[in-house]
Amino acid sequence: MNILIEQELKKIQEGDAVSKSYQEYLVRAKKKCQSVKGVDKRQCMTRAQIEAKKAQLSRLKKMAGECRTAQDPNKCHRVMMKRAAKINDSVKKLMLKYRENAVKIQRKQMKSEK
Repeated sequence: MNILIEQELKKIQEGDAVSKSYQEYLVRAKKKCQSVKGVDKRQCMTRAQIEAKKAQLSRLKKMAGECRTAQDPNKCHRVMMKRAAKINDSVKKLMLKYRENAVKIQRKQMKSEK
């Protein structure tokens, strides 16, 4: 088990382990959002990106819990938390983008009703 955690830590440092799940999530979302057009499509994809980032965070937290069996638990935990902080920042930016798009959609709907 210890060797597996070290390998996962190395993959995370390289960005492979967590990025793979993110990319897989986005591929499914792209298919799901394919039928939607315009601003709604942007919203659909942004929502999918947020969900994918949250899935990344979940995987990182699960892996961080296993750091105690790593050769250097402190280093493992630091790397995991640093990566989690970056992903959290990305989620915040995506949430802001999502809200801005929602406002645009509302304005567009209000104009079309007039």
